[in-house]
Amino acid sequence: MKKKPKIPEKTIIICIGSECRHKGNKELIDNIKKTIKEQHLKDVCSIVKTHCMGRCKFAPIVSVQPDNLWLYDISQKEIKIKVEKAILSPNTDSLL
Repeated sequence: MKKKPKIPEKTIIICIGSECRHKGNKELIDNIKKTIKEQHLKDVCSIVKTHCMGRCKFAPIVSVQPDNLWLYDISQKEIKIKVEKAILSPNTDSLL
């Protein structure tokens, strides 16, 4: 019998389209990966990089699922803080 993959509780979807990349999403991805590693959350949370999400005028765009939390048009520092809280906190209502 094959082993089943570990399904993460949360998925962070980060746009890496040109406008979001221009606004620093590579640095954000690196910071989030570091947080996941430091907090030992590899099995709890995964990062998915996606090309253009079609919301370029609101760049940078980050979504945390299944919470349906969408972060946009805010600083890298604000996004990093909110994503870290979303990973570490079961209740994302307080992030909005």
